[in-house]
Amino acid sequence: MRADIKVDELPAPPEGKTGWPWTEGSAPCPDGSWPAIAIVMPSYNQGEYLEQCIRSVLLQGYPNLTFYLRDGGSTDTSQDIIKKYAAWIDDWFIGPDGGQCSAINSVLLEAPGEYGGWMNTDDFYMPNALQHLAEAATNEPEHILWAGNTEEIDIEDQHVRMYPPKMGEVHEIAQWYINYGFHQPSCMFKLDLFKELGGLDPKIETCLDVELWIRMRKEGSFGTTEHTISTVRNNPEAKTFKFARRQIVELLSMMYRNDLLDAALWRLDEFAKMTERIALQNIRERVEDNDEVLYQYTVGELLDHATKRGGRKITGTHPE
Repeated sequence: MRADIKVDELPAPPEGKTGWPWTEGSAPCPDGSWPAIAIVMPSYNQGEYLEQCIRSVLLQGYPNLTFYLRDGGSTDTSQDIIKKYAAWIDDWFIGPDGGQCSAINSVLLEAPGEYGGWMNTDDFYMPNALQHLAEAATNEPEHILWAGNTEEIDIEDQHVRMYPPKMGEVHEIAQWYINYGFHQPSCMFKLDLFKELGGLDPKIETCLDVELWIRMRKEGSFGTTEHTISTVRNNPEAKTFKFARRQIVELLSMMYRNDLLDAALWRLDEFAKMTERIALQNIRERVEDNDEVLYQYTVGELLDHATKRGGRKITGTHPE
């Protein structure tokens, strides 16, 4: 992809859209040798946000980027938006793709380059994000993954909070998003390692990134940059919100599969505390329809689910 794409070369933004990445682009990268980065964007029925996301990649101004887009056959406005920007996308495809994991793997397991990552269609990069990640990788080459700060916004584009990357050891990844963690759109990783590990696990649907980080962290350390790399939406339609029950089960099962028993029990204890908080909150609010209460199953049922997902019998007592 050309590094010098200017705002006025792209299709005009929708009426009323201004600022980054609508009427403003990134500052040019300094002259020099920049490592090759491959970014893939899996897409499916996110037409409301897709154009902003695409423009945030195209206007990075990064001189050594290959941008891939894979759409699973959207039935909303997504296909029209993709075709609108097709001339500036290095490689794109619309059609059945086997789901998010398969779409990402189909690109990153074959793509050339030193580093890789993927961008969710309801999130977007900040200006010069890829430059900042490349600089972090160049300055601290001993790491295998680098992540920066993330701004969280709501579906009305209002600021929620800033989330800095909080790295930990392998067993501490169980405390993901509570004590440790980083947002996936704000990171990139060594592409050769992604290939060596076989990419994403297609059996994981809700926390596919965390499962990958567990395997990667066993192979090396993670680095950070102080820059804000991406903005992510706390979208209630996102898988991590919409399928929160499945996410808990998948987190537990992947901990067991990776011999992180203590970490899994810690996560289970946190889940129990969360269940109690939600139950008490709903009692206070006099929720009458129990089907609307998110976490409504017992620890025993959860362990049974984890056993089935993890492929081995899980026994033992729950920690007090």
